[in-house]
Amino acid sequence: MDEQTGAAWFLRYNDGDNWSASNLGSFIARRVPLTEERSQLLADLRAEYPQGDDQT
Repeated sequence: MDEQTGAAWFLRYNDGDNWSASNLGSFIARRVPLTEERSQLLADLRAEYPQGDDQT
């Protein structure tokens, strides 16, 4: 999430079926507008899964 530019970045691992789709190493990166709904979803996910939480 890039709050300064108002964008959210989503990374998806490319399993190799079409390597020409990769634009970030072996990942496909997509930039989408950071809407209120996306901001709230990301805040909820951060609250649910805090960094460093090693519960597996």
